[in-house]
Amino acid sequence: MQTCATITDGDLASPLLAGYDLAERKAILVHKYFLGIEMHSDPGLDCAIRSWEAHYAFLWHRRTHLCDCMAQIAEIEAHRARLIDSVGHDVSWEAAAHDWITHYAADWRRQRLSEARQATAAEAVEARQATAATA
Repeated sequence: MQTCATITDGDLASPLLAGYDLAERKAILVHKYFLGIEMHSDPGLDCAIRSWEAHYAFLWHRRTHLCDCMAQIAEIEAHRARLIDSVGHDVSWEAAAHDWITHYAADWRRQRLSEARQATAAEAVEARQATAATA
């Protein structure tokens, strides 16, 4: 049985996972590992995907989206503070958000996706444990 530390590029490239982004593929494979422990046998990827979709995907997506939104808000607030310092007067949150989106959001998103690609399976374990606690 595979362990969290042995998720390979071959596992991630499975045609069954083609519709998922890299972070979710990792999360599904970690889910498959824990499902195998619960079942005392390898559940197979198709079974793991059905289980993931039925019990964990919605909360995982919601948590991921919430984390992204909170990170963007923090970036906009920091950008607003820098703008205020540079122009010497108050800048509305909306103006700072517009400026950040116009000048920095695309690069920030690329960086964030790059970091997600480099994330370890430990993040998927944490997400699975968090969703299991609420299920």
